Amino acid sequence: MDTKIQKPLNDRVSWKTLHSQIRIVKSSLTFKELSATKSENLFVLNAHRQIVFITRSCLDLFDIEDPATAYGCRPGEMMQCVNAQANGCGVSENCKLCGARTAVLTCLEGEATSRSFQLLQDGSEQAMNFTITAEAITLEGQLFLMISLILSS
Repeated sequence: MDTKIQKPLNDRVSWKTLHSQIRIVKSSLTFKELSATKSENLFVLNAHRQIVFITRSCLDLFDIEDPATAYGCRPGEMMQCVNAQANGCGVSENCKLCGARTAVLTCLEGEATSRSFQLLQDGSEQAMNFTITAEAITLEGQLFLMISLILSS
């Protein structure tokens, strides 16, 4: 299957489609797939880079109580990145240098990858360092990206 997807950076799916994708991921993602990741901080993106699944540990890392608030967000929006606050994740001039954005876009082109990046959250003065790993998976004929985050010291 050709996993290369060409989508505008701000193109998003409808809420109806998003809810369907959330259902697909929750019902199809196996424990084996989850345990194969390098981190408990895991989320799954659809081909439009929107979150359709997120683990409790990832929510806790970013002080998010309700997972429903993360669904439909792009990674930088969920992580409260200062660069995602104005126009959304992946579209500011600073985003072009972001390792997380590069990893996701590389994975959308069909190549699993791992990159490092720094995250400065809105309202914070201290950046956090992460390693992101992105891997494409197909569930019910749809492309999704399994993303794991490892917080570096």
